Amino acid sequence: MSSTLKNDIICLRKIMLKNNLSKKQKEVLDFVFSFWKKEGRVPTVREVCQALGLNSSGSGYFHMKALVKKGYLFQDEKGKFYFKNSTDEIIYVPLVGTIKAGVPIESPEYVEEYIPLSKSFVKIPDKTFLLKVKGDSMIGVHILEGDLIIVQKQDTAQKGDIVVALKEGESTVKILSENYGVPCLKPANPKYSEIYPPFKIVGKVIGVLRLFK
Repeated sequence: MSSTLKNDIICLRKIMLKNNLSKKQKEVLDFVFSFWKKEGRVPTVREVCQALGLNSSGSGYFHMKALVKKGYLFQDEKGKFYFKNSTDEIIYVPLVGTIKAGVPIESPEYVEEYIPLSKSFVKIPDKTFLLKVKGDSMIGVHILEGDLIIVQKQDTAQKGDIVVALKEGESTVKILSENYGVPCLKPANPKYSEIYPPFKIVGKVIGVLRLFK
């Protein structure tokens, strides 16, 4: 296993198993990530302080250093903060909520965390997000409760694809199938029934992440 992938897994474990950030540290990290997506770089301590109304550069530096210690940021020998080494192939993918793989639940609308993944896991970074699975309707295709599924945003899919879909404003993960010429969402567990139109495909599942405790 490469050192980059080891670092990804360590950081992912930290995020999944324990929310180890204070409220202010979360606020700083959210701003840093939003700034990074827009500007292509991590903001300076002064920019963080100005944006968040922190009283002193020392306060901003304290929070940035805390994010370094907890593995969310890096800092070079010159004191510059950044998300990754130039040799790393890491991207930050939003975890947008929990999706239930048994009975559909309300579609998540907010980002809970940004999780670092190896770039090799993701085909189109700007159209990729993570969802946490709850339920057992997909055990037949080895998607278990607690897994994180990697989803690529798209509104079409092929028969046999595992998709995320919306049904009456609620979201679910199922296999896109067909029954007597009618498209349906098929579970991978005989305890559950197919879901029939109308429904809307919002993404295709392209991978699964699982941590062993």
